[in-house]
Amino acid sequence: MRNIKIFTYLSQISLVFSMAICTITLPQVAETNGGVSNFGNNPSTVAIYSLGFSCCALFFWLSANSLISASRKLKRIAYVFSVIGELYLLVLLSTFPRRYSFAYSRAHDYLGIALFFIEFIFSLWILLRIQSYSSAINFAITASGMAIGLISILKVADLLFVGQSVASIGFALLVCLNFPQVISPYLNNAGSQ
Repeated sequence: MRNIKIFTYLSQISLVFSMAICTITLPQVAETNGGVSNFGNNPSTVAIYSLGFSCCALFFWLSANSLISASRKLKRIAYVFSVIGELYLLVLLSTFPRRYSFAYSRAHDYLGIALFFIEFIFSLWILLRIQSYSSAINFAITASGMAIGLISILKVADLLFVGQSVASIGFALLVCLNFPQVISPYLNNAGSQ
């Protein structure tokens, strides 16, 4: 359980802190409500943006591996973590060529939407497993961020940065605070067998 928690925490810490540093370094992205991917296209933030997304992906994969090692019953959850890690890496890699072609830009957008969708479904799954005040608040934060992001995608308002930031914070809280409660029964049962 310790490794799972450490890797899960590190996945979220690396992403949140790198985006915070990017926002401090290049506040225009937040002010104009461009998406966080704009940090990947600016020389002053590209390195920290790349580091944050790649570390997030790496730590999700390490967490997935730890889940499988801890209990075979957690194999499906490990698969979800692997997919989330792959999507973070694909979003990162698709950031760079998106300026050069509409097709690359669309691919990047769709990968980002897929990542948000899977994170939303996983967040809902956590909420349904741990029906607590904490998980409900964290899910509400995630859902409201995703709703703001959807408003931006539908071109109702340009609040993409706000939506991405709020959803990321909510997801980080769910994964770090509520997810360990979901898997602890599986780990306790695995230890007694």
